[in-house]
Amino acid sequence: MCSCYEFANKARKRESVDMEARIAYVREDSIFYRKGLRDGDVIVRVNGHELKDIFEWRQELDLGWLEIEFFRAGSDEIRKIEIDFWSDGGMIDYSAIYFESPIFDGVRTCRNNCIFCFIKGLPRGLRKSLYIRDDDWRMSVFEGSYITFSNFTDEDWHRLEALAPLELYYSVHAISDDVRRAMGINAPSPLKVIERLRRMGIEVHTQIVVVPGFNDEDELKRSLDFLVKSRDVVKSIAVVPVGVTKYTPGEVKKPSRKQAEKILSYVESLSRDCLKEFATRLVWPSDEWYWIAYQRSWIKELPSYEFYEEFVQLENGVGKARKFIEEFEEAWREDGKPELKIDATILTTEMNKELFSEIFNGVVDGVRLKVVENSFFGLSVDVAPLLVGEDLFRAAGEEKGLCLFTEEALNEEGLFLDGLSIQDAPSNLVVAPAQGAEFYKFLRDLD
Repeated sequence: MCSCYEFANKARKRESVDMEARIAYVREDSIFYRKGLRDGDVIVRVNGHELKDIFEWRQELDLGWLEIEFFRAGSDEIRKIEIDFWSDGGMIDYSAIYFESPIFDGVRTCRNNCIFCFIKGLPRGLRKSLYIRDDDWRMSVFEGSYITFSNFTDEDWHRLEALAPLELYYSVHAISDDVRRAMGINAPSPLKVIERLRRMGIEVHTQIVVVPGFNDEDELKRSLDFLVKSRDVVKSIAVVPVGVTKYTPGEVKKPSRKQAEKILSYVESLSRDCLKEFATRLVWPSDEWYWIAYQRSWIKELPSYEFYEEFVQLENGVGKARKFIEEFEEAWREDGKPELKIDATILTTEMNKELFSEIFNGVVDGVRLKVVENSFFGLSVDVAPLLVGEDLFRAAGEEKGLCLFTEEALNEEGLFLDGLSIQDAPSNLVVAPAQGAEFYKFLRDLD
């Protein structure tokens, strides 16, 4: 867990530490419901086996006959049902039951000791789930989490091969052994991992989190060259700056403006070359590079919407700003290009202040933009998903009127990273959508 956006994506997921095969939803017209399974039931064994994850559940399901042992929430009594899909007149349907988590036996954790790990640098007292340094290929399949293969066993490789073809998300960072050791990466060499995935027919989306003085300069070029040459396996490459907070070890530095300009120049050039030769750009820089390099003019330096193709690395902060702008402006045009008058203050970061200034020009009048300093993670943190409740509540308390912030700072249960709940927010603080079109419609309804 290395970049700000990667950590923020994890933090927005529903709170989950202790995993089990707990049913979130049973479709009422299914044979499972008719046989007695209900929302909240926990499956203990199927056909005598304790299941590791949803893949094993589907394997048992495919047999056509199930003996399910389970218990109901609030009870220790083990119940048992039997289902024969052929004689009971049911259908083998994966969508008949949804589980709270695709993993039943607990998340596999990372064995690396990366000097730039975002989670290792977290302060104490946060939600327990935020400290889990997951490196689980199953989370990669279902949620797009990046993995390093640090804990892979022969069984994992066999299971992957049986499930192929599929896509994974792979943190590469560097290909040279000495650089990887210096960065604390204990995972297998990307050269070996990519070759094994190639033989299995598995494709990957990759990322390189750049730590100045370690995997930048020549090492970055070597790593990108290797990944581009492995394009039969590698479907995309995101180049992302390391996330640095006030808790990050001193040897890890945020890229300077000059370093960011140099990396952007190289990555954009490589992207153009890939487009000419392979009909896809393949490699993209994240939005943060433009902010670091160009500061207040960063929005004007962003590439076009077409540059990002299918936005395959959106969750890594690649193209988020351009997509937000395009969707906001398209919704505004479709609405007849009205001029909105909004009496409100948007609480945001220095980075996003420039984004809002750009889209509001000639469209929204009356809105005030207030930069919220991130006292929790440190003033160097400019990404909106890492704003915390304490800082937002304080900023809203300093204002008399309506204050807005985007929902990306909250998880699915309405909690901020510092554990505060939106339910405890000042009455003048309101959550706004984080997608461009929905954000425009939200503002229009305030007009």
